[in-house]
Amino acid sequence: MTKLREPGSPRAVLRALYDQCGGARRAADLLGGSETSLIGATDPDSDRDIGWRRVVLLTRHFRATAAAEHLALAAGGVFLPLDITPGELGRSAGQAVREVADVVERVLSAQADGAVSTSEARDIRREIDEAVAELMRARAAVTAIIEENR
Repeated sequence: MTKLREPGSPRAVLRALYDQCGGARRAADLLGGSETSLIGATDPDSDRDIGWRRVVLLTRHFRATAAAEHLALAAGGVFLPLDITPGELGRSAGQAVREVADVVERVLSAQADGAVSTSEARDIRREIDEAVAELMRARAAVTAIIEENR
C-alpha cells in the first residue's frame, strides 16, 4: 500500500521528481543506486535522503522541474521553465512587448467594473507569467551574446 505524502512536502516533491524522470527505476539507473533505496527516501516515516547532489543530477539530466518549483515556492517565488533558443533576441523582445500589452489589457478590463474577481486575477497572473517568461528568454539571449564575446 502506498503511504500518503503531505502535498508539497519534500517527500512528495521527491516522488514527483522521480515521476518526471520516468520513474524511480530510471532515476536509479542514472544514479547507480537501487530503485528500492530511492523509493524509500519518499517514505514519510523514513529518515533516508538522496542528497542534494543527486537531486541536481536528476534535475539536469531529465530537465525535471519538481525540485526547482518546490524551492521557488518555499522562497516566496515561482519557477518558470524556459525553452531558450540562441539568437532569438528580437523575437523574444517583440513577444515580451505583446505579452506586457496583454497584461495591461487584462488589468484594465478586470477593473472596469470596479473589482477584480478571482477568475480575472487568475487570468492576469497567467498573462504576467507569460510576459515574465518572454522577458527572461530575451535576457537569456542577451546573456548568450555577452558570454560568447568574453
